[in-house]
Amino acid sequence: MKATLLSFFALLFVLSTPLPAQLTWDARELEFHPAVLDTNIVARFVFRNEGTRPVKIVSIKSTCDCSIPELKKKVYAPGEKGEVSAIYPIEEHSGLQEKTVNLRTDDSLVPLTQLKFKVYVPDLIKTMPRVLRWQIDEALSPKVMTVAVAREAGAKLCQVKAADAKFKGELGTIKDGEEYTLTVTPLNTSQPGLTVLKLRAEIPGQPARTCFAYAMVK
Repeated sequence: MKATLLSFFALLFVLSTPLPAQLTWDARELEFHPAVLDTNIVARFVFRNEGTRPVKIVSIKSTCDCSIPELKKKVYAPGEKGEVSAIYPIEEHSGLQEKTVNLRTDDSLVPLTQLKFKVYVPDLIKTMPRVLRWQIDEALSPKVMTVAVAREAGAKLCQVKAADAKFKGELGTIKDGEEYTLTVTPLNTSQPGLTVLKLRAEIPGQPARTCFAYAMVK
């Protein structure tokens, strides 16, 4: 009898103890494969409060150059849905990009949630070779790479500028809108260094983009 009463009161205590707020997510990791002319992606993370108490979102911070729209509200009642969005610009990126958004709530069990997304950004241009190289104290002779433009982009390369004054670049056209040459000349090879060559790409109906090529002394 005593054991039965103890079990009854233990069950009553459990039932009378409110459960903490708890957010569940449709997905906490997303993956994107944008087209070559896309300018950004929008990662949308949908959640629902599955607890029995309201949950408050305290802060949202990204580890990238994303913009996060203001939430419509910060407190979500039991059963209520919401969404966290991150807008990531991809114009000046290429290859795999991995980003994280940190969300903090007043949920005592899970105060921090990490929302992650991967973006496989297609190349607007491809260079061959990928990097032009000179040895230290090598003659100041020009070297040439070919630059292929993604056909679906219809982009024209019209300008090149080296980020480092130790190099200069010159564009040549093989087939306008498809293939170019980039001739790079070092002005000094006495010290090791890497430079970025910025290529201006004009795309019909879109703002111009900046693409990148690389040269180094090693």
